[in-house]
Amino acid sequence: MLTEGKMDKKNKLLMRKANRLSALFLVAILLIAGCRKEEGDLGLQVQPQEDQLNIMVSDTSTVLAYTIKEDSLRSDEFMLALLGSYVDPVFGRTKASIYSQIRMEAESVDFTSATGGTSETIVDSMYLYLDLNGFYGNLDAQNFEVYRVNEDFHLDSNYYSNSTLTTDGIDLVEAGAGTIVPDPLNFTYIEGLLANPVLKIKLDNSLADDIVAQTGSGNLVDNDAFVSWFKGLHITVDDSGQSTDEGALLYMDLLNANSRVSMYYRFTFPGEEDTLRFNFNINTSSARFSQTEHDYTGTPIEAQLADSSLGNESIFVQTMGGVKSKIDFPHLDAMSDSVVINKAELVLPYDYFTSDPYSPQSQLYLLRVDSSGQTFFTEDFGEGETIHGGFRDNTNKEFRFNIAKYVNNVLKGLVPNNGLYLISTSSMITANRVVINGKNSTNRNKLKFILTYTEL
Repeated sequence: MLTEGKMDKKNKLLMRKANRLSALFLVAILLIAGCRKEEGDLGLQVQPQEDQLNIMVSDTSTVLAYTIKEDSLRSDEFMLALLGSYVDPVFGRTKASIYSQIRMEAESVDFTSATGGTSETIVDSMYLYLDLNGFYGNLDAQNFEVYRVNEDFHLDSNYYSNSTLTTDGIDLVEAGAGTIVPDPLNFTYIEGLLANPVLKIKLDNSLADDIVAQTGSGNLVDNDAFVSWFKGLHITVDDSGQSTDEGALLYMDLLNANSRVSMYYRFTFPGEEDTLRFNFNINTSSARFSQTEHDYTGTPIEAQLADSSLGNESIFVQTMGGVKSKIDFPHLDAMSDSVVINKAELVLPYDYFTSDPYSPQSQLYLLRVDSSGQTFFTEDFGEGETIHGGFRDNTNKEFRFNIAKYVNNVLKGLVPNNGLYLISTSSMITANRVVINGKNSTNRNKLKFILTYTEL
């Protein structure tokens, strides 16, 4: 049994603890609107049990998130390029095209018979081969088209996801040969040799005839002369009849030796009838870029671009210059500079099922915004990606970031509280997109912001 003196002593200890608890919650109430203590959250595992009163989980009202259009992105001189189109049930129609120069495999080319005489040059066929490195979507038939570019473009110039070049408007694909079901899952044969999967498009012989006719004109003397005359190809699709969940974006390895235009021809002079081949290659000397188009008509994206409050339910991030998300922390400025943030975690659960052909990105990035609107990686990114986070967690179906340095710098006034942009990694060489649960999502897991702090 406790004596009266011991009871008084215990009561004083309890009063001191209660006062400390009240002070902490007063700071939380004044400085972070709607903060609450939540047992079992991740932050509880990073401090000893006796210090758990310092762990606060912000109410969802302390985070605002919504979707905005992405800026155009640099898309030139990547090894991989996207080609094709598909109709996403959430993101609508996306289309990707390729602009690329082709270059002769040899210079000072003469496409006439070595023997001469009355021999003629006969073109048997011409094919565009593109090394097929993967796909995103469903492998349905697509209608491929190839056009001749009629304006100069250059290796040392910058091109973006919304860049275009004019063409002569004449489809170079042989009539009836453009509808193809891509097969990136099986090896193929090129000229009898086993090769990687390729997209093989038969071109009309008129292009080859035009090239053969340039013999002796100076246009085949070297690649500078050839590119000045034949400026390049626009490789695209026309799949306007696609329905939801039809089509795919194809990953093309343009620098693979299989990516080329091959012309097959022969001479009529007796003894020279064997078919010959001449390649026009896509290589590191070829100017090339991808162009992407997005149509959000009638989609949740279109609705949220018009009404940012819809971000409370879901936000969206898409590659290829599509959409990104803005995340604001409106109450950070109200926090006391006597609070040190030990851990600040942004948890972004995503919506995805393994049967869905549209998988999320493998990694997302956060960029802070300065007073002039310029973007930079947060200071936490310098600690290394493993600490900073942003990788897709397939088990918990979430992306998780630690942005403690960023939050501390906001509290110290070192960086403005202008919020963060959530963007994709490898944005012009992948086709991924993700739907992230908002703070008021009907799904069980919701966007949240977890603060672990120490009071000075």
